[in-house]
Amino acid sequence: STRTLAHFHLGRCYDYGVGGVPYHAAKAVQHYRVAARALYGPALWRLGILHRHGAPGLLLNNGTTVGHVPRDLSRARYWLRTAVAMLDEDDDDQRQRARQLLGEVE
Repeated sequence: STRTLAHFHLGRCYDYGVGGVPYHAAKAVQHYRVAARALYGPALWRLGILHRHGAPGLLLNNGTTVGHVPRDLSRARYWLRTAVAMLDEDDDDQRQRARQLLGEVE
């Protein structure tokens, strides 16, 4: 759906800090999760990657950090397993990479 794609693309903007949107890994996860509810394969993949490696937050002027995504192998396994099942045949390369990462976290 259009809403699913909008959330996925906004998640990517936060994930990579592009399109006039500041980098914020935690907000990226929020938007990817909305797209993931519709079982959108690329969103499932990005959630698996972010939880597999973790993502740094932003250090604010007052010394606090915001937007951190901790490494969580249990969540990474869940999202990568779901991604492998839901990525369509046109995304075979991404599906293979998801299988490889899944093997590393199991």
